[in-house]
Amino acid sequence: IIQLDKLEFGGESPLTMRARCSAFRYFPDPLGIVTAKQLDKLEFAELIYPDMRCIRIKKLIILLILIALLMSGCMTSSNDYITNDTILNADEIPAMEDNNMYDALILRFMDAEPNTLNPKQMTVAALITFDAEMMNGGLCQFFANDYNGYAQYISDALGEIGAIEMQKHYSAFVNQNEIDVTQMDSFRIVSIPDYLKQYERFPYEAFDITFSEIYKKENLGDLLLAYVRLHANEILN
Repeated sequence: IIQLDKLEFGGESPLTMRARCSAFRYFPDPLGIVTAKQLDKLEFAELIYPDMRCIRIKKLIILLILIALLMSGCMTSSNDYITNDTILNADEIPAMEDNNMYDALILRFMDAEPNTLNPKQMTVAALITFDAEMMNGGLCQFFANDYNGYAQYISDALGEIGAIEMQKHYSAFVNQNEIDVTQMDSFRIVSIPDYLKQYERFPYEAFDITFSEIYKKENLGDLLLAYVRLHANEILN
């Protein structure tokens, strides 16, 4: 895990650097790994951390500890490890601990086909996706990956779960920059340069900074869980 607030990259801010780094998520090598050598070729390498070997050693130690714990059975619990094969009904999901419930909602609604969802399910699917993309790469990444057309539902969805300040922030950004959230084809990317160009189109960094501040007061994860528990029959059946 990289501490972005400690990065320095040619005068760029941490959020700009995050935009560059997040692009790698979509353009890995066939094994899904981006090596330090590959980063060097793209001219924003090694600066991520001064000693890449140190990170690899730390990761190896952590991996060995985790393997040892798994082999000894120390990491098993009653409702951990929700997978795609886990079958859960409408009564089980709201009764889960928050982290497990959120994982279950991700499995159920992430990448769901919008035309198969009722209005409340659409609210959950749109915000599960929005929350995940915002936490990973910010609004630019959400727009670039919005193949399900969720961008047009975000404002209403935020209002539906009670994230009023977040709703105002999102709507203001869309309106001030004259973004047609019903037509997102211009945000599609096929390469890292495409992603970087997208990031320069609008003031995403300012949006993301304010988003992070609002999130401290309006935690989307907590609001979503409360919303699902309140409307469990309509959302989970």
